[in-house]
Amino acid sequence: MFAPTGLAINDALYVNKVELFKSQARSNAFASVSGYVNAYTYNAIGQMVGQDNVTGADLYVDYDVTGKVSAVYSNAAKTIVTTKYKYDDRGFRLAKETYNSTGVLQFTT
Repeated sequence: MFAPTGLAINDALYVNKVELFKSQARSNAFASVSGYVNAYTYNAIGQMVGQDNVTGADLYVDYDVTGKVSAVYSNAAKTIVTTKYKYDDRGFRLAKETYNSTGVLQFTT
């Protein structure tokens, strides 16, 4: 059966549902975690880029071009690194480097 627009009725219903889905605000992102995290910040593609912790030990995250975490920082200016991640050409993690509060490498796993 066809509608006056030339689309099959089922196709028109599908198109309307897709448009409705696109227009609805939706998110699977955390806003906060009571007692632990005051707020999370996300970039335009939904990656968490900031975590405002209750304790004041906030975290800021950088990602590589493939979307994997490349570094975690303890300040918004991203000058004090806490953790760096290294990956091979296939995306498998090779190493996790952990730094102390002064930026000195403590250990690699």
